[in-house]
Amino acid sequence: MILPRLLALGALAAYVGLRLRKYLGSGSRVSQAHNTAQPIEDILEEDPVCHRFIPRQEALTVSRSGMIQYFCSEECRQKFLHKGEHEA
Repeated sequence: MILPRLLALGALAAYVGLRLRKYLGSGSRVSQAHNTAQPIEDILEEDPVCHRFIPRQEALTVSRSGMIQYFCSEECRQKFLHKGEHEA
């Protein structure tokens, strides 16, 4: 009598586990259900003056020698430009 009940309980637990795994998926249940997932588009860039990391979309930029430099503030950007003028 106990064995059939244990088997039924085990099968029920396995079924519930599979349904939960399918429902929860990768942990992003809301995003998958409503298609609201936003791709990660912003990359952190290091300011060459103060070495802070800032999101690329928020950074100020200077293009030099085919390279783009990213800055956290106008102050850091100006320091970089001033330093470049004295090196040239």
